[in-house]
Amino acid sequence: MKTLAPPGYKPPTKKYNLALVTASTVLPQQKSLEVGVEAAAQKVGAHLTVFDAGGFENISKQVSQFETAIGEKPNAILVLPASPVALNAQIKEAEAAGIKVLPMLIPPPTAKFDFALADNLPLDATTAIDSLARRLNGKGKLYVILGGAGSTVAELFKQGMTETLKKHPGLDVVFTKDLPGYSISEAQKAAESALVSQPEVDGIVTNDTILGIGAANALSLAGKTKVPIAGIGPGDKQTVEALKSGQITVGATPPFYAAGYGTVEWATAILEGMKPKHNVVTIEPMVLTQENIKEAISGGALYQVLAPAAVGCGPGQSSEC
Repeated sequence: MKTLAPPGYKPPTKKYNLALVTASTVLPQQKSLEVGVEAAAQKVGAHLTVFDAGGFENISKQVSQFETAIGEKPNAILVLPASPVALNAQIKEAEAAGIKVLPMLIPPPTAKFDFALADNLPLDATTAIDSLARRLNGKGKLYVILGGAGSTVAELFKQGMTETLKKHPGLDVVFTKDLPGYSISEAQKAAESALVSQPEVDGIVTNDTILGIGAANALSLAGKTKVPIAGIGPGDKQTVEALKSGQITVGATPPFYAAGYGTVEWATAILEGMKPKHNVVTIEPMVLTQENIKEAISGGALYQVLAPAAVGCGPGQSSEC
């Protein structure tokens, strides 16, 4: 895992006021992003105010929170956008007021901001589909079970999935379900319905391996225990265990904790006068499998994704993941 800090980063010489405006901390990965911001802010002695919209569907609430953050006049606003375009006016207002703006993971394509560490969500989907194609020798029937219906995250994942499936004509999507949230029980119900209408299945695609747990439960009850499952993850201790056992085949994920931590470092470096060569740096996805998950734990790479404080296991917590 490479550092996401600016080249030659040095701690700031001043104490800065930062605001974090995040779309959601519902999932442990999202919470890990926030924990990374909090840890870095504490490390550099910055004062941090956190605004949480409570879900990617709460776009109007995030717009209001961003406006409140501007009113408090921080030196920089770090934002995980609920929508890639809904905050354009607020970003422009903040920049006009001399406030640095640093989107995290999902940079708005039409707004002028200072810097972003971006997650290539379509590439996460590509990684998941390609892994299934290799496992299935390019041929098989797939269930697609996605969470966060209508959200930016879901739509970007779908974009990458759709394009990548064109490269693998032998993979046939026979069932699709869009779920409003990321409930294991709802994913299990979706897979149970799929098994009734389309009992033949060779692989499952999800945009969060937490949903893969529910799908795996349904398949297990139907006597199908060898069906590979891939998606974004791992997302919690349970999905880490599922990777260890092989229940989940592959998780492709940005390093959420490291991205939050690194964004604070970029913010303070920019406030100290640094000029980034590029205002967007795309983070390559980490790929975690049954073969490398133990090494990822022992080497600490997993904790660049999931903060121990967010997932409840790892250094400083009850036990190792």
